[in-house]
Amino acid sequence: MRVAVAQLTSVPGDVAANVATAVDAVSRADGASLLVLPELFLTGYTLPPAVIALDDPCLAPLQEAAAAAGAVVLAGAAIAGAE
Repeated sequence: MRVAVAQLTSVPGDVAANVATAVDAVSRADGASLLVLPELFLTGYTLPPAVIALDDPCLAPLQEAAAAAGAVVLAGAAIAGAE
């Protein structure tokens, strides 16, 4: 198993921009089967916290990039309704 870790800068509250950055990271992960992104990368650190639903359509580009690369992406986010 090849693992890639990306230390990226996210834009607080801008999930779409962060997804685009993550998609780029998937393309640069050089065949890794697992890409690990920073804690709360997708939503960023904000107060009150920005939240996202697991089925939010803005996550589709990341899901598609991961599937095309045959990779799993571990991306942190504040999830709506999560305990």
